[in-house]
Amino acid sequence: MKASRKLAALAERELPRILDQVIIEDGEKYRAFGRYTIHPMDSLFQVRLRDDDVGVFSGTKSALAWCIADNLHRFNLARQIKELDQSIVRLRNDIYVRRSLAERTSGHTWENLINKTTARQEQSQVLEKELAKCINLAKYWQLRGNSDETKRTGRNTPHTTNR
Repeated sequence: MKASRKLAALAERELPRILDQVIIEDGEKYRAFGRYTIHPMDSLFQVRLRDDDVGVFSGTKSALAWCIADNLHRFNLARQIKELDQSIVRLRNDIYVRRSLAERTSGHTWENLINKTTARQEQSQVLEKELAKCINLAKYWQLRGNSDETKRTGRNTPHTTNR
């Protein structure tokens, strides 16, 4: 029992200090960096920055990636994540509507709807790949932190080769 009390006391003392550096799952929602909350709503996720509504995302990966990019002041990356995610949601909705219409029609109209649906699916796949790249870049920046990879340790004496 003593160990669990010590652990609780340690957590109570240290958690507020690191709250602005972590992402925590809090029931059904996420809290990120002490500033952002991600709330599920139907099949989407609403992101809020303190009390301001930032936007709605299609999944937790893109919502968390946006929070990471915004927190690290990578605003172009954050904007790109949000725009790609919204474009994918629009395309998915368009595909759903066109498929529903195609099921109720036949002939030339059916062929047009199927062709447009196929083109939209291909476009959606391209955007999903771009979004995955952006999400991975946000993960990279989060893992990298403030370390400077351009700094290299080297020899103090010049490198020579024997020929």
